Amino acid sequence: ATDRCVFIRDSITRNYALLWRTNSFGNTSIICPICKNKFNRAHVNHCNIFGWNPPFLYNKHWKCFKEDLLLFHPLPPSYNILDSLLNHHEYSSFRQAIDYLESFKSSKISTVSNNHHISRKHSRTPSSAILPRRKKTKSSS
Repeated sequence: ATDRCVFIRDSITRNYALLWRTNSFGNTSIICPICKNKFNRAHVNHCNIFGWNPPFLYNKHWKCFKEDLLLFHPLPPSYNILDSLLNHHEYSSFRQAIDYLESFKSSKISTVSNNHHISRKHSRTPSSAILPRRKKTKSSS
């Protein structure tokens, strides 16, 4: 099946989404703001990059992400909040998250304090993080 990301209207967001889905986003130019290593998608979970509750990620986004993890088990270990945003058509929030990550291009390294454990074991699992479509259920009246 075709990834719905190819139909995102905004070309910049679409290109970022396709880079994300193919594990090609930021592989050479972005430094993880937490562990300072070269960024890959595994850093989102392992380094808890969005654990500070950024203003572009709402409770509904985290709720959907947690539901994804429960309903579509097992998902690849690299499945993360950005995959969930794409799967739930939250393209504006996805774009804001990508813009945030873009701010950590190797020429703009920032210091970010972090008080939690950082795993050095990064997953190389490709992201086939497209969820199957949920079956529509009739709600009782």
